[in-house]
This record gives sequence, C-alpha cells and structure tokens, in this order.
Amino acid sequence: MEETAIVKDVSGIMATVVVQRTSACAHCSSSKVCNSDDDASETEASVIEAINTANAKVGQKVVVELRTYTYLKGAMIVYAMPAIALLLGAIAGKTLLSGVAMFASMKPDVVSAIGGFTALLLSIVAVKLISGRLENKTEYKAVVKKVLDL
Repeated sequence: MEETAIVKDVSGIMATVVVQRTSACAHCSSSKVCNSDDDASETEASVIEAINTANAKVGQKVVVELRTYTYLKGAMIVYAMPAIALLLGAIAGKTLLSGVAMFASMKPDVVSAIGGFTALLLSIVAVKLISGRLENKTEYKAVVKKVLDL
C-alpha cells in the first residue's frame, strides 16, 4: 500500500508523517484506530512513524509504503488470535473443565463461557506483548520511498 504524506518531523532515520486519508479509509474496518493529527480532523489525516529512506525533510510531500504482508500479519495477530482463542477456550472449557471437581456442579454452558473468556483475556495480553515486540522491528514499519517535491 502506498500513500501520499507530508513530513511533520524528522529524528535520525525516522520521520513522522501526516498521511491524508483516502476514500478507501471510509470503508476500512480499522479506520477508527488510526491516530488522528492534532491539526486535522479525524476523518482527514493520520500520523504515522516511517523509516526515512528517501532522506526527506520537514514539510516535503512524500510517498509512504506499508507492506501488504505486514498489514495482513498485524491484522491476523490483532483480530484472528483473540477470536480463535475465544472459540478454543469455550470448547476446552466445555469438554475439559466440566470434569474438574471445582466446575462439576456448574452447567456446561457456564463452564464453556468461563473457559472462552479466560482464553480471550489471555490472548489479548499475548497480542499486547507480541505487538510491543513487533513495533520495534524495522521490517514492520512504514517506509518513506521517495520525495514528490523538492
């Protein structure tokens, strides 16, 4: 995915850029979680950090690229992992925990819900830890590919 952006700040090899939202953003399910710029309304722009390979300066218009693989991998971690954990936790709760003495007097559906929500909460913690580690890796960051105006 390539987007046009304006460089807001440069710090070492990193650049903070303001990406103008396109009409595709209106249809994106993740549009609400994008960081909005202080100077623009939430529907107009997002502020992201990108690796400044084009050596862009503050105020320049640039092309920013986010690898599709990176975007899809992030979406799988954030959305699919908790959903799968909820489902597997519910199944495990109903089949495994129902036989445990502590849960034997409870209805199987209640035990299933306990197992599912416990697995969901654990997966959310795991997603937070994984995303924190991946956030620091450069291969998962956006890249300033080229400067559009000099």
